[in-house]
Amino acid sequence: MTNYALIIGIFILNSTTISNVLIFSLISFLLIINYRQIKVNTFEKIILCLFLLPSFAISFLFEFNQLQFLRFSSIIILILLFPTTSFFQLKKRRIILAIIIYIFTIQIALLFNFEPVKIFVDNYYPIDINYWDYGNAEEFSSLADIVGLRFGGYFYNPNVLGINIYLLVCLYIGNIKLYKDYNKTILLTILIISFISIFLSGSRTSLIVFIVTIFVAFYKQLKSYFIPISFFLIIVLSTSLFQFVQELNDARALSNIFSLFTDKGDSGYAKYFGFYTYFKDYNYSDINELLALFFGKMGWSYQFDADLGYLLSFFGLFATVLIMTYLLILFNKSKNELKFLYIIFLASVGGTIIMNFRFSIIALYLISYTYNLKNKRTKACVE
Repeated sequence: MTNYALIIGIFILNSTTISNVLIFSLISFLLIINYRQIKVNTFEKIILCLFLLPSFAISFLFEFNQLQFLRFSSIIILILLFPTTSFFQLKKRRIILAIIIYIFTIQIALLFNFEPVKIFVDNYYPIDINYWDYGNAEEFSSLADIVGLRFGGYFYNPNVLGINIYLLVCLYIGNIKLYKDYNKTILLTILIISFISIFLSGSRTSLIVFIVTIFVAFYKQLKSYFIPISFFLIIVLSTSLFQFVQELNDARALSNIFSLFTDKGDSGYAKYFGFYTYFKDYNYSDINELLALFFGKMGWSYQFDADLGYLLSFFGLFATVLIMTYLLILFNKSKNELKFLYIIFLASVGGTIIMNFRFSIIALYLISYTYNLKNKRTKACVE
């Protein structure tokens, strides 16, 4: 049950220190009872860890952060645990549907200001200051008002909710593709609920990677339905629902979606301009800062909101290149029918996967699905 407890905890537990320590304890326990995983890709793992360790040493030249050390340790453990599919089989897939429904239900309940749920979230998912409070449906006069804003449920941050839902979908799809058996009704239910949830979150990054992943994963199935689906859409757009579609044009999830990083007034541009500014103004004359540039300092003092910036600041230039190289090696060793799961790293363009404490664990499971063990998968399952 350890793996199931870990998956539930990642998506359901609040973001307090106690919750994070509990999750860290679970992955540490998995490493202890599955220590044989270290033998898979041993050489690559040793090289990668050796290039990550200097960031720990150099971190003492700066302000040592215990929470960042927890993040650092978890990444080392995840590297050693790869691939998880040799000891973990997600037999109880409906747990994914249950978690998605749980997240979506709370998101909708907060949207309509349902008091019992609001009290529950305030008690069990506390936050000091909610910077993402966009109000509720009672304050809006039209659908356009609702879809133009963002709703993050108990995650508060809408982008975080979007990525959580997206990773849950990938976890389900990756598993059914791995074992080639699934319930079409459950899959369709998951996709519909997830799309609505991500759309209401207004997370453009999550929406893009969600659509791309679904298209690539089910391209052959969608291909046979392309003509009837297109015909249906033409009918829909030419009827009374046309006004509904026009209102959706104001949705935040669709706003400026094709110029995320070119429009100077958009958050995407601001994010990467800040990234550019940070390294442009870097103190290259300071020997300590120069060491941190190449080997990292196990932390960061700048809000990048993107994996690349956090990787460079946390692990340094050398280790970042090595991490990317290692992922490419794993990609080449992956099963062709499951390589689409690497699309999850597209979310790193506008968010974090590798450097997010919880998301990196789900990434471990997903990339493990793709890894080709040459038909030597063990039937053992740690439950």
